[in-house]
Amino acid sequence: MALNRATSFALLALVFAVAAGGFTAVRATCASRASRAPFDAAATAISALGLTEGLASTVSVVGSMYPVTTVALGAVVLHERPRAAQAAGVAAVLAGIGLLTATGGA
Repeated sequence: MALNRATSFALLALVFAVAAGGFTAVRATCASRASRAPFDAAATAISALGLTEGLASTVSVVGSMYPVTTVALGAVVLHERPRAAQAAGVAAVLAGIGLLTATGGA
């Protein structure tokens, strides 16, 4: 997993360097991207562990909740009001989790 992340970061830096005409633009965004890397690696590791040790149906539903987190953070941190489609999506995800739990995850 570490090799995967190192390779993708190096490739991304190369693409930015070519697109921006140099490494100065890359250096400016490296700190921001590097601060998120441990969270990305942890999410990947937890997802892989869940898929190998748990039920794929449960892991896939919980993994699909990342848009709900984005909507919730927007509402709490930025004081945004969710649109009707966003609220319906959150309700659908929560209903899906309830149905999955009620059926035992099968």
